[in-house]
Amino acid sequence: MIKIIKAEYCLPEIPFRFSFAHASAVRKKTQTLWIRLYSGKGNSGMGESCPREYVTGETPVGCVSELQRQMRNFCVKVNDVKSLLDWILKNKKWIDNNPAAFCALEIAFLDLLGKELKKDAGEIYILIHKNLIFKETAIIQNQKIKGTAVLGKMSFGYLYTLSLLYKVLGFKDFKYKLSGNYNLDKKVLRLFSKKMYTVRIDANNYWKDPDEAADYMNEIGSVFAAEEPVSASDWKSLHKFYHKTKIPVILDESIKNTDDFKKLNKSECQWILNVRISKMGGLIRSLVFSMNANQKGFQIVLGSHVGETSLLAATEKILYEFSGIDFLFYEGAFSNFLLEYDPFVPKIRMGFGGTVRNRLSGAGMGVKFEKGMENKFNWFQFDI
Repeated sequence: MIKIIKAEYCLPEIPFRFSFAHASAVRKKTQTLWIRLYSGKGNSGMGESCPREYVTGETPVGCVSELQRQMRNFCVKVNDVKSLLDWILKNKKWIDNNPAAFCALEIAFLDLLGKELKKDAGEIYILIHKNLIFKETAIIQNQKIKGTAVLGKMSFGYLYTLSLLYKVLGFKDFKYKLSGNYNLDKKVLRLFSKKMYTVRIDANNYWKDPDEAADYMNEIGSVFAAEEPVSASDWKSLHKFYHKTKIPVILDESIKNTDDFKKLNKSECQWILNVRISKMGGLIRSLVFSMNANQKGFQIVLGSHVGETSLLAATEKILYEFSGIDFLFYEGAFSNFLLEYDPFVPKIRMGFGGTVRNRLSGAGMGVKFEKGMENKFNWFQFDI
């Protein structure tokens, strides 16, 4: 059993190599929370999340404030996987309201737990799996991750060059952040042959009017799916958009936990669910949600937040590889392709064709600070 004796946080701002924009935000640096926990045996564990105001209503500073309220209780009550699961159940309402805050804390604990027990990421996953309600299901390891090339809101010249680079690198799945500029969006979609590439758009809740959204999408060209075309959780408008376009709708901001399943009628619309670990409230809640969605017959995208480091990407890799779920797409692992530097090793980064070959190794969640990187960041202590 673990005894946590110290907890601290960091709010790193790592610059991007280029700005990344979509309908809800423009980013030039990370908006990230790191948590680090220490045990009485001298081990430490780290976790990451990406709070987003327009997704869960959270900010990094707000997460710190909420965690300070809960940290003492968590450190006293949680000492193994069973007590972690109990804490998650008893504090469901708080996690529902603060999913990114808890995500960083949970990952830090699981990393620390692995180091205390000398277990690697796969063995940690098995411990979690055995303690959950679907413990009778088999653990099937997926061998190969196929990632998505994501195109942000930028000039056509840059989009053309970037899409060409992705094509040369063997990518087949593309996600385009819709600009709302009709001529630009139409030109971008024409870059991709329907026979060779799968292209979906992400509108990031661009439209209020479902008729306007549907007319726009019916005119600009064929896509595999449309993510969040109208205001988040506007179910009437989402239904209307689908019935006017027959384009499958990917739900992201509109669905955040298992309670949201009751809002979905699979027979009425073709829903695809986007699972982002930070948005869902950590690895365990993401796993439970994905298992439930899979059992209900929904297709699932394993998403990510812009600016994640390899610390959070490693957790996504664990979910992808060990859950046995056939995720429709994977959107993460950009590492220092987007970041000026990723302070962790190994770099969880997509290679040719979107594959992620880097193996997680060692006790814990499988990543650690690269030599010389730890001292670049300022850490602040929680009162526990």
